[in-house]
Amino acid sequence: NAMLRSVFERVHEFGIMKALGVTPTQCVVLIYAETILQTLFASVVGLLFGMWAASHFETQGLDMSNVAGEASFAGIALDPIWYAHISPDTLLNPTIFLFVIAILAVIYPAIKVAKIRAVDAIHYHY
Repeated sequence: NAMLRSVFERVHEFGIMKALGVTPTQCVVLIYAETILQTLFASVVGLLFGMWAASHFETQGLDMSNVAGEASFAGIALDPIWYAHISPDTLLNPTIFLFVIAILAVIYPAIKVAKIRAVDAIHYHY
């Protein structure tokens, strides 16, 4: 959503770039580069914060007794204190998922910008 809005707010700028000779492919590459950089920044910040929080809850645990009490699932009693577990999979899988979703989400706005004529883009109002 952020990249969709970012691209559509700048259609006018892409129109000026196209009028100056930037090819549609170069516009798409620029949009994808911005998406990858934004996603990289978000994943680094998210991983750092997540590792900090998980390392705290790995030793201290999260007391859910006031919410769940004596909870059970399928006849198995659940511990009211939940502990985090950090592994390479818990770090890598969400990061890969984030990049895949970001790359897929920017396909539509990138194609839209690539196909729009320079004159139409310059007069475009979002």
